[in-house]
Amino acid sequence: MAGTTVSDTSRYVLCVDGGGSKCTAVLISADGTTLTGQAGPCNPSTIGIDATIAVITSAINNALSTHENTASQTISNLEIVKAWVGVAGYDRPSLASAINKAVSDLLGLDVGEQLRITADIDLLSVNAVRQPDTMSAIVLVAGTGSVAMSYTRNDGGSVFSRSGRVGGWGPLLGDDGSGFAIGRGALRVALHTSDSSAGDVTTEEEKNWPPLSRAVYDMYREERSDFHPRDLLSCILTSKSTSSPTKAIAHAARLVLSLCDTDGQARQILQQGAASLTALVVELLRIQKLDPAETALVMAGGLLCHSTYNSMVRDELTKRDIKFKWTTQVESPALEGAKFLAESWSSL
Repeated sequence: MAGTTVSDTSRYVLCVDGGGSKCTAVLISADGTTLTGQAGPCNPSTIGIDATIAVITSAINNALSTHENTASQTISNLEIVKAWVGVAGYDRPSLASAINKAVSDLLGLDVGEQLRITADIDLLSVNAVRQPDTMSAIVLVAGTGSVAMSYTRNDGGSVFSRSGRVGGWGPLLGDDGSGFAIGRGALRVALHTSDSSAGDVTTEEEKNWPPLSRAVYDMYREERSDFHPRDLLSCILTSKSTSSPTKAIAHAARLVLSLCDTDGQARQILQQGAASLTALVVELLRIQKLDPAETALVMAGGLLCHSTYNSMVRDELTKRDIKFKWTTQVESPALEGAKFLAESWSSL
């Protein structure tokens, strides 16, 4: 295919990462040109199947718009020869069959060899699939929530199937080590400071507050000009900056990450989170009877893309003498999935 351009290469492989916060679509043409587009939240459990298909369509069309030779194209005149679509909420039996039909109709592909549809987290196993000497993998995700999944190779070695899960219980019962848990830790520090501060506070007194508390207060002052520390709890529960209290609490995790190199409280919160994520991995290894030396570890999610937090988790694993066959960090599951599909161009 050397020398071809997007304009004279009409066939593509497609991978879609339809997550609860955003949808990413990556197209790779036969000549290796890569197009990436994004759209909004893509969880059919919350927005419905029709809206989910509309979001996926937008993400694909947005990808096409990024290149001058495909800017006038849309999914309706696009030839997709193979696709992997990961959708949040796909695990729910009541949704799977309807999602299968809707996605199949959208792409003009039959579910099976041409079109694979899974939960969005399953896209992360693709890195292990591409390593032929790796027979099992653990995927550890820490974003707003947290979960660990195990996978084993089957189907002639070309596919990894999910074999187990630990965590993923949501903020009320779990999500230890997640953005929610870390953000909650920061807000609790600030709430304790608020409780100990009666009445009006002078600028000089505020300087003596813990750095993490001051950072939390500054964050809410950006949202509300009349903010006062005594109003913090109300502000957290009624924040207009995000769609839910859970996301508002998780939003505060960025403050902890920004202060972790200089503030002891921030670092302690992260270390507790890293220990919690490591506990998920340890439990999954035990339940599935996996040998770390023969297993890959794939880390993903916004928090684990932060170098300090990622290193803390790796350090916790080392403390427990857990050494995986190899460890990697995935920042774009859709891109990795599309690359995996593109490797089979010669047989398409």
